[in-house]
Amino acid sequence: MPSLKNILNQYCKDVLSDKIPSCIYIKQAVQRHLDDLKRDDISFSEEAALKPLNFISNLSFTEGEWAGQKFKLESWQIFIVANMFGWLRPNGRRRFKYVDIAVPRKNAKSTLAGAIGNFMLFADGEGAPQIYSAATKLEQAKYVFNAAAAQVRSHEILKKESNVFSSVNNNRIVYADGFFKPLEWRPESQDGMNPSFAIIDEYHAHKNDDLVDVLETGMGARMQPILFKITTEGFGGIASPFSKRRKYLEDVLSGNVKDDSVFAMIYTIDDEDDWTDETSWIKANPNWKVSVYPSSLSDKIDLAKNNAQKGVQFKTKHLNIACNTEAVWISDQEYMKGQEPYNVDQLVGLPCYGGLDLASVRDFTALVLKFPLENGTFKNIYKYYLPEIALENRNGSEQMMYSQWQQDGFLTITEGNVTDYAIIKADILKFAEIYDLRILAYDRYNASDLASSLLDELGEGILIPMHQSIGHLTAPCKALEVDILNYLNQHNNNPIQRWMYSNTILKIDHNGNQKPNKEKSKNKIDGVVAEVMAKGAQLHYDANDKPNEWFAPIEFN
Repeated sequence: MPSLKNILNQYCKDVLSDKIPSCIYIKQAVQRHLDDLKRDDISFSEEAALKPLNFISNLSFTEGEWAGQKFKLESWQIFIVANMFGWLRPNGRRRFKYVDIAVPRKNAKSTLAGAIGNFMLFADGEGAPQIYSAATKLEQAKYVFNAAAAQVRSHEILKKESNVFSSVNNNRIVYADGFFKPLEWRPESQDGMNPSFAIIDEYHAHKNDDLVDVLETGMGARMQPILFKITTEGFGGIASPFSKRRKYLEDVLSGNVKDDSVFAMIYTIDDEDDWTDETSWIKANPNWKVSVYPSSLSDKIDLAKNNAQKGVQFKTKHLNIACNTEAVWISDQEYMKGQEPYNVDQLVGLPCYGGLDLASVRDFTALVLKFPLENGTFKNIYKYYLPEIALENRNGSEQMMYSQWQQDGFLTITEGNVTDYAIIKADILKFAEIYDLRILAYDRYNASDLASSLLDELGEGILIPMHQSIGHLTAPCKALEVDILNYLNQHNNNPIQRWMYSNTILKIDHNGNQKPNKEKSKNKIDGVVAEVMAKGAQLHYDANDKPNEWFAPIEFN
């Protein structure tokens, strides 16, 4: 068994020689380690580094193909843990207070973070340790905590010596007078903490540093606390806390800034690398062929190369490349492929599913009817409504475009300063007579009066409110995307819907959930939102007796 010193030296040598393909930031991190070994004001203790490494190596994997097997730390993980705990100041305390690891998805960062958290609870020796896995949402904070809890439950001694609670309102690992718990950011109730080790999960999702500041302030009474940030890249933009932090970490790694309290590893590809080439992917994914399988990326690359939105998502989540803006969801080329004109009279009497995005009183309202055909394709009918005051308030070119749509019969302009819901209601009831309208999904927002009056005419089985959360819109959004990319979605070259798709940017969270993002899209996307809801209505109907995944019970205030 090689010594830890030899393992670390070999890892550094392999990185610098490109035997382990690595980006500039990883090369700078290992060179920093080698250079620091020559310093006399700090020291590297193998004994201090081996303590957490030995502890973690006695834990077990709890899921996947290695479930039940002892941890086998990869060389990059050994390097991280050894640096975190092995470097000491002259007073014998740990050198690094801040540890930042930026690595793409599926590289087992939650598993490693949970294991380090368990070491800090059970074996670090801190009095009354407080370990937190913190995030903007409790669900995200529980990823690391749940990994840690599973590790404890699978370890005979740790399980015996501790209590693990995993109920709705009580998630904790309690050992002696210390604990490990997930933490959701709630500014009104999070003073008084005294963390000895805090994990900030998916730091890119943080809109500000309020949670970080509270945790860091709480660490003031600890002798050698660690604030451990783990993240994948996101879409926060250059003003986000993580973007600013990353720039600082790059300066530390390059030597432009000296900060002995910071340890950082940024896994990505280099500027000159071809992001579509598999040889580049290895640089960004240190767990290549361990938990990141080549096929999982190669299966996505063709779509990523031909779809701007998927390309941005691939680069951000799988290569850790900072992308300042999200791309349009569906390119115009993709949207227009495979289209054939059709006469809507052919759809009379056929089953259809509707989506109604009822806008504020002075904006677009969109109604979409989706007709599934026996050959697996879908044909759609689109209706749009706008009050005349909104038309008058548009600038010259946009006003001309809207007026042309009205003249061509694609846009209904209602009289007055607000949308005339009576016209929308009349159209919906007319469509219900002409077609076999099985479900009409709508957003509760702005719709209570219209929904109440329609309920009397259509009945509860047809009119159903649909949640607008990202979790509820993901399934129909992804299903609609599949239809479009496989040329199954016929839109009769409707110019308004085409324009709205050209505006649409998705909101994508760290779990890959997605929905149209009205805030970030370039212009109006109401028709796209309505079509996603129509697709959800169809999926819901097709599910028959399966659990209701997308819809809320009908409730009116």
